[in-house]
Amino acid sequence: MFVRVQNFRDPPVATVEIKNGSSAKVTLVYEQQAPPSAPVAKLEVIAVRDAAGGDLPSNKEVNDNKNVNLYASQTEEPVCVSVRATDAGGAPVANASIVVNVSELFGNNVAILRGCAKGLASSMAFRDGIFTDPNGQGSFTLYATRGTSPSGFDSELLLFDEPVKVVVGAENSDNTTRLSEFKVFFYNISHLYFGNIPTKQRTGATFTEQNLFKPLGDRIDRNNPADNDFLIRAGLYTKQPQTAVRLPSGSLDFTFELLDGAGKVNFVNCDNLMKPTLCEDADGSVDLQPNESLGLRDLPLSARVKVTLWVVARYGETEYRWPLKDFTVNKTWIGTYLTISKTVDHHVLTWAGPEHHLNVLSDGRPKNRQDYTLDAANDPAVAPGSVFTATYTITITNAGTAPAYNVTLADALPAEIGVLTGTANPAGATYDATNHVITWNWQNTPDPRFDELAPGQSITGTVQVYVRQKPGFCWDDTPALGNDLQKAQTYQIKPLVNVGRSQCGDTVDSGYDDPSGTRYNDPYKTIDGYFQQDVTSTWYTGAPLGKGGFQVKVDFNGAVNEKDVVIWAVRPRFAITKDLVDKSVDGLDVGHNPVYDITIRNIPLDTGTGRYAFLKTAYPNEFDGTTRDNPYGRNVSLTDVMDNGLDFISSGPLRVSDDEGVTASADYASSWMPDKGIIWKVIPLLGGGDTGTARISLRTNLPGLWSNCGFLDADNLNQPFLDGFYPGGVDWRQIELRPWGPAPLQSDLMPDLRYGLRSCYTIRVVAPTQPWIHLDSYSEFTNANANDKTALAFNVKNGDTFYYRWSVSNVGSKTATGVSFKTDLSGTASFSSNILDHTVWISTDGGNTFAPLGVAATASASSVTFGALNVASGAQLVYIVKTSATGAGNASATSTVTYTNPEDQSPTLPLQTKEDTVVQP
Repeated sequence: MFVRVQNFRDPPVATVEIKNGSSAKVTLVYEQQAPPSAPVAKLEVIAVRDAAGGDLPSNKEVNDNKNVNLYASQTEEPVCVSVRATDAGGAPVANASIVVNVSELFGNNVAILRGCAKGLASSMAFRDGIFTDPNGQGSFTLYATRGTSPSGFDSELLLFDEPVKVVVGAENSDNTTRLSEFKVFFYNISHLYFGNIPTKQRTGATFTEQNLFKPLGDRIDRNNPADNDFLIRAGLYTKQPQTAVRLPSGSLDFTFELLDGAGKVNFVNCDNLMKPTLCEDADGSVDLQPNESLGLRDLPLSARVKVTLWVVARYGETEYRWPLKDFTVNKTWIGTYLTISKTVDHHVLTWAGPEHHLNVLSDGRPKNRQDYTLDAANDPAVAPGSVFTATYTITITNAGTAPAYNVTLADALPAEIGVLTGTANPAGATYDATNHVITWNWQNTPDPRFDELAPGQSITGTVQVYVRQKPGFCWDDTPALGNDLQKAQTYQIKPLVNVGRSQCGDTVDSGYDDPSGTRYNDPYKTIDGYFQQDVTSTWYTGAPLGKGGFQVKVDFNGAVNEKDVVIWAVRPRFAITKDLVDKSVDGLDVGHNPVYDITIRNIPLDTGTGRYAFLKTAYPNEFDGTTRDNPYGRNVSLTDVMDNGLDFISSGPLRVSDDEGVTASADYASSWMPDKGIIWKVIPLLGGGDTGTARISLRTNLPGLWSNCGFLDADNLNQPFLDGFYPGGVDWRQIELRPWGPAPLQSDLMPDLRYGLRSCYTIRVVAPTQPWIHLDSYSEFTNANANDKTALAFNVKNGDTFYYRWSVSNVGSKTATGVSFKTDLSGTASFSSNILDHTVWISTDGGNTFAPLGVAATASASSVTFGALNVASGAQLVYIVKTSATGAGNASATSTVTYTNPEDQSPTLPLQTKEDTVVQP
């Protein structure tokens, strides 16, 4: 038993090891304690700290009689108390003896140890022997061993709410003592737990949590906050024995303070939300939730929350609260988001046609189909890179701070737009013909960015499109087609099937803006991405598919970004005019040379109607030839057909001039189509406002009213039969269903001529008052009988014998004298050398019947001549020449007629015509 030795400092504790059979000797040395440097006039408690050196929370006791601090601590944790002794002048008193006394309701629960050390590593000294150092400071440790356990039963946390009273005294040599007092509430509780993770310290523990942000469904523009709730739960146990504390408890309370992240997150399931950044909750369990307005585009989203355990005690008539324990959680929600931008390089597209798809009949002639809608994909009428296509450019960008995985880009094209799938770039895009969707999928696209798209990276996809539906036409949304515009047929008149609703009816009062809404305006616009989910990108955020990521989708809003993606569909409107250059020849005798000018034009639709004026203002480069010259005519053809009383002399080229002068004029050559036609080389593209002009020269050979007609046709001919014929400018009364069959002027000429647009000029030719010879060719026959007018030899083969026939008529009022006829042959055929094989026949009844008149004067393999004859007015001669095909190839017979008494006709002598024959093998 140790006995306190006055004025000596206790020896330090010594540790020895005594092995079996051995002994040890310990020498304890007492050091003499120097006397106090001065009497202690004042003793004060300057610090009450925990084992880590942190100040314990305190409250000033509400007591008019004394100045006492109330502290809160926990059992089985050292509490370090520091005091300071000063003399009457305020100077530190060294070597002052400090005495500590603890008063408890039930004593012996708090040990008093000399000095302070973390973890009680210092000597386990008695409470006696506490002296101040040269700075007048001394220290001791309180170690509570017991407190009523908050085990979840009905027992109180404290013993009758009574604190431990600690009285500290400084003893002077004159037997006076200076006292200081404080009180401590000891709680039998552990340090806090964050969920199931111990903090291992009273205050200051920090935890970092990172979670993948979960969007709502597959959208990024909003989220379901409940899916992203973050539970912050403070766990608590009694120390002896270790038992979970049942919360809430009347002696414990928790606060959750938002230190960072205000305005971005909010507390949920909070008992008492004192303010947006401070929650008071008795059970220590609160959810932290991102604000409803935040989504993936706001990531990363961070918040910092401090969780504080408050202990509560009522002492006297006052309730005291101490922030005894705390920990801090740094929470971050991670993920990434993509943005979509979309543009189109041309906002005006001409409908390319064809005006109908062509099926071929057994006789080789095309046949109209009822479907006027171009294919939804890869229509053969549209070539990639042509003026009839526009390029959509879609860019997806990882605008977040984390990678995006398994990226997909999809574009559900409007029904009015067709796509050229082969132009999709990057490669690997697929096309869904049912839903009209083109998709770049990470599983099919070799570009590695589709597998993982880093923050800041972009992927750009391009594809060319064209317009499918014809401006000005109706569309059929009958239930039989499932009201599917992608499958709809278009019509130029009301469909014949009664579908139970008004669809582009042909009544005069229906007007341009039909209330049924089933007519395409001219022009009409289409917007890609106008409807939700049309242009989308999906990806996995946080991790790839199957590795914990969430699939997310972003939608391009075409309705908001209309100016970037709008395409206007337009159509050309053509005009053709034919005019007689010298109108003085109208009404004159046979034998004059009328000259005609033909003009074709692609008329800009702002002329007269103003229909395209706003487009020209908005997109001038689409119309002025700078970039494009809409609307385009595609494969524009010009054909000229003349009546029997008119003969061909010559035709010039069709010269096409650009109205803006951007493109140089170009000439398109003409070809003579025996017997009564002229055709010019097809114009591949006729720009908006461009004009083509041609001149032809004919000869009047027969009296009567004779027409010469020009026909304009194009693949995308698509215009009203009569502009402005119906009120309101109705556009749907089309001329598309044009018959295939005989040409309008010649029943045996160009049987596949499409009527198209026509312009005719008719002149009156009167019978001459002098002899007038008209020469014409009747082509090849199989016999030498002039009365057999039907046995034409369409196919001449090598070795065949056939007969050329020519007609010579006197359409004048007097007898033509000395009429001589000669024909010369070249190529793969030869004439008979026998003059008897070549005959001349005469008709005096207008060509109804013929009688033999004579034979040739001379005959050789290459030339046949007939002697001079007099031909009365109205009489007609037919010359028949026997010919043999001598080899495959071309043969040409050129015939000339002269007579001795011409008058007005002399400038055009000799009369001549040419007959070409193709000899088959």
